[in-house]
Amino acid sequence: MAKTIFIDKNKCVGCYSCVVACKLQNNMPPYSTNPPEAEPKGPSLMRVHEIGPKVNGENVEYFFQPISCMHCLDAPCIKNCPRGALSKDDETNVTLVDRDKCIGCKLCLISCPFGAPQFLEK
Repeated sequence: MAKTIFIDKNKCVGCYSCVVACKLQNNMPPYSTNPPEAEPKGPSLMRVHEIGPKVNGENVEYFFQPISCMHCLDAPCIKNCPRGALSKDDETNVTLVDRDKCIGCKLCLISCPFGAPQFLEK
C-alpha cells in the first residue's frame, strides 16, 4: 500500500511543512524560494492552494488547501504521461517523478482526479 499525507485542513496555516516532508520522503530536490517562483521545473507530488486574501470586516484572511498525491494504484497521471516521467516504485508503490524526462505537457495535472500535481514553469 502506498503512503500519503493526510492533513486536517481546518488547522492548516500554510507553512508548507507537508510539502517539505513529502520532498524529503521521496528524495525530491527542495524549493529554492517561495514555491510559486521556485526551481526546479516540472511536477511535484504535493501542493498547497492559497485562497485569499479575503477582507472580512477589519481582518484580511487567507485560507490554505493542502492537496497531496494519493499514490493511486492505477494512476491516470502515469498512464497519460507521454514520456514516462511518472512511474511507480516497485517496493513502496509511491509515484515517482523523473524531472529529466518531463517535457512540460501537463497531462499529469489534467488527468489527476485529485488535482494533486503542481507544475512549476521556471
